[in-house]
Amino acid sequence: MKFIEPLVNNYRQLTKAINDQTTRVTVAADGTTPSKGTIAEATLYAHEHELSLAILIRPRMGDASYSDPELKIMEADILAAQQLGADAIIVLPSPLTIN
Repeated sequence: MKFIEPLVNNYRQLTKAINDQTTRVTVAADGTTPSKGTIAEATLYAHEHELSLAILIRPRMGDASYSDPELKIMEADILAAQQLGADAIIVLPSPLTIN
């Protein structure tokens, strides 16, 4: 059996990405951390459809050499995702490229 775990960039894409083989969905905002509102609504939608929801944690595009303030931002974003009910987080150390 093939499992589908799409990466979506907004709530609307989330609602269109789910099918019978979807097990988990990752939500981002064009390669960075989505807003708290997006995380909250995406969590509700995913859980209503018995899916696991992961949140991309990334303060900006570019290299993964984060400053102390950026690390604090990431820590706050992780805490917010947890409080909003997300099941997992994903931290990408470098830009995602698809060949």
